[in-house]
Amino acid sequence: MTENFDDELARMDELEEQADSAIFEALLLDDPIRGLTLRHHPTVQSGSTLQSVIDILRNEKVGCVMVEKDNQIIGVMTERDFLLRAI
Repeated sequence: MTENFDDELARMDELEEQADSAIFEALLLDDPIRGLTLRHHPTVQSGSTLQSVIDILRNEKVGCVMVEKDNQIIGVMTERDFLLRAI
């Protein structure tokens, strides 16, 4: 029984450290965007199929893809777009 208690205490300590780290890394709304670590999002051509976009979202573990046409970003397709239009 004390092992379970010790495990729970250790887990609580881990969660507290993670929360402290998140607070330390928090940004203010007026901080410049250049201070953010931006991640790369995959791009698809405007003629891509919906299935190919879904496959990319799953495989890349991202929530959106950039849609491009003639080497210009023309939009963003998100998971929400699929949820709102699901048949």
